Amino acid sequence: MDKTQKQLYKTYYRKRNLAAREDEDSYGYKDYEIDFGAKNKLINPDNFNHPMSRAPYYNAIWGTDYKEVNKFGAFGDDAVIVSNKNHIPLFVNRKGELDVTGIDIDKIDDVISRAAYYNVIWGTDHKNVYKFGEYGGDVTWVIDKNNNMFFLNKHGKLDVTGIDPNKLKPYMDDSYMNTKALIAKQNG
Repeated sequence: MDKTQKQLYKTYYRKRNLAAREDEDSYGYKDYEIDFGAKNKLINPDNFNHPMSRAPYYNAIWGTDYKEVNKFGAFGDDAVIVSNKNHIPLFVNRKGELDVTGIDIDKIDDVISRAAYYNVIWGTDHKNVYKFGEYGGDVTWVIDKNNNMFFLNKHGKLDVTGIDPNKLKPYMDDSYMNTKALIAKQNG
């Protein structure tokens, strides 16, 4: 954002005797400046380097309350990963709607990006989702927002079918046993 644009925002609010809010985003611009610039298409969000700096811009456009908004382009032109106030990753489209259209999950290795994908599909709040089949069977290891760890199948249901306990890392043994216990509890 250049000096001319910044001065425009200040003049706009000064002439209308509007009070500026005291909180600033991490890029140094007041929230009202971001809000005004976003709604009037005077700001290019790609000029903001940090996801927390882009969030006020997109929140003004979409009417959302995301904590972070990454740059578009890593997963196609119409998809971006955002995180909510609880740091739960989600995929949204350019309209700010939850959407995974056009994303090939098999090409994503990053556990947070995989969590964003499956959070939209399953309607969950996972922080990390690992690759399916890595530990045997058609299941994945998952860490949720409360740092609970368990195994799920491709439908988002608890499952340990086909897991080879010998392939598990030592810290996953509890996850395996906890998942089995939760399944037994569900089956009653």
